[in-house]
Amino acid sequence: RSSDLGQVGCYTLYNVKIRRDIVVSQALSALVTSFQSVLSANIHDSTFCHQLAEVGFLAYFQSLLNLQGDEKGMVEDFCVAVRELNNFSFVLVESNTVKRSSESVVFKGSRSFAVIELSLAQHAFNLLPASLKRRQPIKVVPVLFNQAVIPQQLQDLTSNSQFQDDINAEGLAKLSQYIHHYRDVVGKFSAHASLGLHSLLELFSRAQLTYQNQKSRNVEFLARLEQLCRRLNGGHLTSCKSAKDRTGMAVTYEQSLILGSEHDLAMSDFQGALNAMRSRGTRLENCHKNIGVRKYAFTSIQLKMSPKQYVPPEGTYGKSKQLDQ
Repeated sequence: RSSDLGQVGCYTLYNVKIRRDIVVSQALSALVTSFQSVLSANIHDSTFCHQLAEVGFLAYFQSLLNLQGDEKGMVEDFCVAVRELNNFSFVLVESNTVKRSSESVVFKGSRSFAVIELSLAQHAFNLLPASLKRRQPIKVVPVLFNQAVIPQQLQDLTSNSQFQDDINAEGLAKLSQYIHHYRDVVGKFSAHASLGLHSLLELFSRAQLTYQNQKSRNVEFLARLEQLCRRLNGGHLTSCKSAKDRTGMAVTYEQSLILGSEHDLAMSDFQGALNAMRSRGTRLENCHKNIGVRKYAFTSIQLKMSPKQYVPPEGTYGKSKQLDQ
C-alpha cells in the first residue's frame, strides 16, 4: 500500500507540474505581447526607459471570473500563473548584434527563473539608457485583481468573497510598493512627471477607498485601477472564462472612459459610443470566431443582476448553446 501511495503521489505531483506549465505558458505569452506593445508605444520616452531600468515593468492582470465551480479553479490557476511571472525578467538586445530579425524573442533559463531576451532594431536600441544597453534585466512586477462582476448563477451573489478579498489585498499591496518606488525614481529624470506624482498617489487612495466601500461587482474600482495602470505605463491584460463576453464589456467600457478623459467625448455621447462598440466591430466578431454566433452569451436574468455599465444593448446577447461564458 505504501508503494501504491507513492505512485499516486508521484502522479499527482506530475499533474500539478504539467498544469503549472500550461497556465504559466499562457500568462507568459500575454506578458510578452503586452510588454512589446507598451515598449513600442513608449520607446521614445526617456523617463519610461529609466522606469523600466530602475522600477521594472508593471503587468496588471484583471480577472472577471466568479468564485464558484469550475471558475474558482480557474482563479486559483490564475493566481499561480501571475505569481510565477515574478521569476521572469526581460533583457533588451540589438538585433544586428545577435544577427536576428528585429523583435524576435528568445527564452533562456528554467522553470525556477528565466530571462526573456527581446531584440530591438538599431534605431530603437539606441534610445535605451546605458544600463539597459548593457543587458541589465528588466524586472517584471505582476499584479492580479479579481471582480466577479457578472454572476453565472444566483449562488454567485452569495459566495464567500474571502478568496477574492485576499487576491485584491495582495494586488493592492504590490501596486502600492510599485507606486512608491516609481515616485522615488521618476522625479530624478523628469520634472514634468514629478508634477503628477501627488495626483497619482491620490488616485491610488481613491481606488483603495472605493474598494473598501464595495468589495464585490465594483466596476468603479476596476476603472480606477485601469487608470493607474495607464499612468504607470503598465501592461493591462483583461480576461474572463472565454475572453469574449465579460471581457468585451470591460474593454469597451474602458475604451469609452478613455474617449471621455483623453479625447473630449461628451458625456451625452458616452452611452452611444459604448453601445456602438458593443453592437458593431471587433467585440461581436470575437464572439463569432469563438462560437459561430455574433452575440454575447448572457441571459436577461444574468444581466438583471449585473452592474449597468456591463449590460450590452438589446439584441446583442442571448444564451449560446455552444459555449457559455
